[in-house]
Amino acid sequence: MKSDNMVNIELYGNLSFEIFNSIDSIDKNKWDSGIEKDDFYMKYDFLKITEKSVLNVHSYYYIIIFDKGDKVANVVLFSIKLDLLNLVSNSAKGIISKIRKIWKNSFFINTLFCGLPVSIVDNSIRIFDKKCTRDILYSIDTIIKNIIKNKKIKITFLKDFTDDELEWIKCIENKSYKLISGLPSNDFTIKWNSFDEYVRSLRGKYRSSLRKVLEKRDKLEISVLENNDIVFDDNFYNLYEQVNGSSEFQLEKLSSDFFRKVLSSNSFSAKLITIKRENILLGHISIVELRDKFVPLFIGYEKIVNNKYDIYFNLVYKILEVAMHEKKKIVKCGQTADFFKRKIGCTPVNVWWFIYVTSPIIRPFTRKIFSKLFPPIPDYKFEIFEK
Repeated sequence: MKSDNMVNIELYGNLSFEIFNSIDSIDKNKWDSGIEKDDFYMKYDFLKITEKSVLNVHSYYYIIIFDKGDKVANVVLFSIKLDLLNLVSNSAKGIISKIRKIWKNSFFINTLFCGLPVSIVDNSIRIFDKKCTRDILYSIDTIIKNIIKNKKIKITFLKDFTDDELEWIKCIENKSYKLISGLPSNDFTIKWNSFDEYVRSLRGKYRSSLRKVLEKRDKLEISVLENNDIVFDDNFYNLYEQVNGSSEFQLEKLSSDFFRKVLSSNSFSAKLITIKRENILLGHISIVELRDKFVPLFIGYEKIVNNKYDIYFNLVYKILEVAMHEKKKIVKCGQTADFFKRKIGCTPVNVWWFIYVTSPIIRPFTRKIFSKLFPPIPDYKFEIFEK
């Protein structure tokens, strides 16, 4: 249904908008028009899956912006009761835990996100008419400020922008948003014709380390399943929960339906890599395939035996092997585990967030406060390839 309390908002320029609390209330063709074919995160079908299967979201806001009746932008917002403990680094977790011994309910915050409710490095603003960019961004701010007022939002994040995207989004700082660094992502650019060629290109100690991991494959059964062959049962979900529950940074909790629907969808090509031993599932990772890219989504593995069989490492190396075999150009290896990912040849990708603090008293200290909560990841540098 359409969102209430929004009918009298005036936007910038000649812009108008429609806003909905459920993707089901929007015509699929109307939403998807203008969205690029491989932009699956912002496609109607993917948003429908996330809306039905992300467990901790309070409200969604799907916005379509028009200029004199022509569609010029799509935007997704969502609100949650954010436990800040799940979003910050381990060092900051210690500080929050100490404070909670005195104030038990502190750092649970009504939060609005302009972004997608899954941990992927992609923002949720799509602008189809670039000449309207400034008016569109200022209009998004107008809508956000209205939601903040009506829903008593304390903090607003605009999340997951790359260096290139800063060029068009940065004017939002004129509306009292502060730029902060998020968790960097990692891209693996494929320059080899085969996985064996990649292994041979590594310098001695890195090649030796990799081969020790691969030797453990002899004791494992590794499979690559396509859409129609995938059955995502409770064993898979239990392994996902093991990893998600121990993750340093947790924004969302996904239901098992998310994986079932993504992996069985006809809207995008998906794969599931599994690792078993004696027919017992030990690990898995799901992948969405986009023309020249692999986009791994979420991983699960049996933590008790992870070190013994290098389950995590073997899953990642298998992704690279399959990507090279299928002549992909990039594997989007995502956030976290930066040390390992840099040692296999990934390149860091800066990720930027904007934050707006509702309180005018706290707002001047925003950047100082949140730079402590989200410290930059060390810039690991390794000479891993032979010259």
